[in-house]
Amino acid sequence: MDQRISFVTLAAADLVASRAFYCDGLGWTAALEVPGDVVMIEVGEHVVLSLWDRAAFEAEVGPIATGAGVPPFTLAHNVATRAEVDTVLATARAAGADPVGVAEERAWGGYTGYFADPDGYRWEVAYNPGPLGRKGAAVSDPRDPSEPGAQGGPHPGAQAHGESTAEPTTEAMNAAGDREDRDDRTVLTGHDVEAELLADWRVMFDQLHARFATGDFATGLRLVAAIGEAAEAMDHHPDVELTYAGVVVRLSSHDVGGVTARDVRLAREVSDAAGRLGATPEPHRLSVLELALDTPDLEAVRPFWAALLGYEGTDEVPDELRDPSGHGPTLWFQESGPRSPQDVEQRFHLDLRVPPEVAESRVRAAVEAGGTLVTDGYAPRFWVLADAQGNQACITTWLGRES
Repeated sequence: MDQRISFVTLAAADLVASRAFYCDGLGWTAALEVPGDVVMIEVGEHVVLSLWDRAAFEAEVGPIATGAGVPPFTLAHNVATRAEVDTVLATARAAGADPVGVAEERAWGGYTGYFADPDGYRWEVAYNPGPLGRKGAAVSDPRDPSEPGAQGGPHPGAQAHGESTAEPTTEAMNAAGDREDRDDRTVLTGHDVEAELLADWRVMFDQLHARFATGDFATGLRLVAAIGEAAEAMDHHPDVELTYAGVVVRLSSHDVGGVTARDVRLAREVSDAAGRLGATPEPHRLSVLELALDTPDLEAVRPFWAALLGYEGTDEVPDELRDPSGHGPTLWFQESGPRSPQDVEQRFHLDLRVPPEVAESRVRAAVEAGGTLVTDGYAPRFWVLADAQGNQACITTWLGRES
């Protein structure tokens, strides 16, 4: 038997309420839904959370034991900073969760709190300073030997938090150093980035983006200064935008054309600085706008648009033009026939890249505002919508674009 878990299934007494909590409240996206039966949510590269109607669960698995107390297991959601623990717990409370355990420092060195979903299943939100809690790498026990549980094996919460008390060998330490050096030059996939538990950050094309509400200009300036200090110390520099009420940060490793471990490390530093200053992360407000031009002949029109806009292209991505200053939206060319799809005379359309957990709510909002869902057959890569006159636009995410 392979050493892995593919599904975590929760029996839901009220499937509609459970779906509302996880999808509408927490902002997660369902990968598969069978109304009245099951909702499946991808929660990792190879892990699915399945919300199964309780009656259907019992019919197949067997009667559920009842009695006092809590369900005899917990689900854990690890994050990168203590501040993120508080943010996630607040999000869960706003979604209707029962705050069964306030966040507090733990004897083993972490910071954790709990909430319960509509069926009482306990979720632990944890900051674990050990590498295994973040990435699955083996580390030594970071606790003082005098602490309870430091001798004679791991403390009771070690396995739940992903800790190990084994001392790393010299070979393992050398391998870890080689891996770190390699990772600094390796472009990470969206799933790789999600595994880093960067709650404040979202993958937007070939960059990591974060937005922090600061409340006033002075706090924003202090955050920008802290970001500058961290960037200089790491010799890795982000793009930063400062407004009166917020700061937007974009990270990318330009030498390899994507997100690498360097960006992950700097993202953690930026989040920590924002937490110290009381800035609030707003990942749900992130988006990137692109312009798409339908054309039957790319080479006939590409030079004109490059000259008009002052944009530049590359041989690696010939169907795309970018603003070298980084301010204007990317223009890309979509191959089409002499007329636009659906015989609507529309050559340009807008593509809006959003975080995956935001996509379906944005689609619903557009439909409720008088639009039409043309197709969701390509979701979660993109949804095609149209306004009342047939003009189309797409909501896009990074999901489903990796081999």
